Amino acid sequence: MPADFNYRFYNGAHPDLQVKGFLTGNEPVELNNLTPEGLMRFALPGITPLCRVLRVRQKEEQKIVMRLDTVFIEPGRYRFCLVWRGAAPLASLSDAGIEQVLLAADQPA
Repeated sequence: MPADFNYRFYNGAHPDLQVKGFLTGNEPVELNNLTPEGLMRFALPGITPLCRVLRVRQKEEQKIVMRLDTVFIEPGRYRFCLVWRGAAPLASLSDAGIEQVLLAADQPA
């Protein structure tokens, strides 16, 4: 991304539906008058993906911090989608040097 890239470009939500920083999971959600029942309450799951990158020239895995940055709710279908985002720096665009990306779910204690 260019140095002056504004990540708000990805945000399509009304400012009243945005949070500062990132969500962590376990947040309560309340939807009013968006379903035939009128009121729907639930909590986001407290699961965070664990991500590690193994590079060709290194022996160690690099831990990638994943942030929950998008919640897409479809109240009429009684479902939602969560999107986590992480970044792994590259030495060059021509040689990413990534051998493997490992993903797993971290269950809360």
